[in-house]
Amino acid sequence: MISIIVPIYNVANYLPKCLESISQQVFIDWECILVDDGSIDNSGDICDQWTTKDERFSVIHQKNGGVSAARNNGLKAATGEYVCFIDSDDWVDPEYLQHLYDHIGDADIAVSGLVQNLTSGEDLMHVPQTTKSFALNKDGVLDFVALNRDFLLYGPVQKLYRKSTIDQFDIRFPVDCTYGEDLQFNYAYLEHVRKIAQIAECDYHYRIIGSGTLSSKLRPNQFEQDYEQWQLLRDFYIRHCLWLAPAKDLLYTRLWGTVYDGLFLYPKLKSEGILYLKRILSIPEIEELKAYDFACAGWIRKAILRRQAWVFYLFFKFKK
Repeated sequence: MISIIVPIYNVANYLPKCLESISQQVFIDWECILVDDGSIDNSGDICDQWTTKDERFSVIHQKNGGVSAARNNGLKAATGEYVCFIDSDDWVDPEYLQHLYDHIGDADIAVSGLVQNLTSGEDLMHVPQTTKSFALNKDGVLDFVALNRDFLLYGPVQKLYRKSTIDQFDIRFPVDCTYGEDLQFNYAYLEHVRKIAQIAECDYHYRIIGSGTLSSKLRPNQFEQDYEQWQLLRDFYIRHCLWLAPAKDLLYTRLWGTVYDGLFLYPKLKSEGILYLKRILSIPEIEELKAYDFACAGWIRKAILRRQAWVFYLFFKFKK
C-alpha cells in the first residue's frame, strides 16, 4: 500500500482538484492522510467531506504548526509500505501512483518528473531523460547530477519513499527551519539509498501561484541559507564518492549564482553596510570559482575572485 500525505493550509480554492485527482488513481491500494494545519478557511470542511466520500481518505486536524509539522504528523499516521507526498494546491494524473509503484523495483526511492503550471498558462516540464535505475555511487554520478541539475531531488513531491527506511532512521522534516526543509529531508533519506529509480514521466502538476512564493520573498539571511544548502550538497557528494568533475561543474556553477545573487541583494540590505559584502566574499570556495565560468560582466567576475567588497560597495553607493 502507498500512504499519500497531503499537508493543507487555507487552500480551499485548489484542494478539491487535488483530492479529486487522488481519488481517480489507476493504482487503487492507497490511503490518503490529509493533515489540516489549522486552516481558517473551509479547507478542513472539504477534508471532512472527502473522508465520507472515500474511506481511503482520513484527516488529522491540528493547530497551525507549519508544513514540516504537518508532514511529520502524516508520517506518524502512515501505515503503507511506501510513502509519497502531494501538495494541496497541486494535482496528479491518473497514472501517477502506478508509474511510481511499477518502477521502484528494488530501488530505495523512485523519482519521476513534474510539470510546473504557471498562472500565465505556460507549462514547464522537468523530467528524467530515460526510465532506468542507477546506483548511488561514482558509477551513477552522471545520472545523479542530471536529477540535481533539473531540481528533481529538492522537494518531496513526485517521489516514492520506502516507509521502512523513514522509520528505521527516524527521518523527519525539520520543524525549526523555514527554508530548505525539503532538501534536508531528501538528503537525510538519500544517506541510506543504494539505488535510485528514475521515471521519464510527468504526472505531477506543480501549481505556481503568482510570484508570492516563499522562494521569491527576500530573506535577510538568504545568502547564508543558500550557502548552507550548497555545503550540504557538496558534503553529501564527497561522502558518497560523487565529488567528481560533473558534480563539481554543477555545484560550483550554482555557487557562482549564489554569490552573485547574494551580492546584488545588497541594495535591499544596506543597513548591514560593507560587512555584508565582505561576509559573502570571505567564503573559502571563492578561490575555486576561478576554474568555472559564469555569465556576468567582466568587472563583476574580477571583483568577486579578488574578494574586492569595496568595488561592490562603491557601485551600489553611486548607482542611480
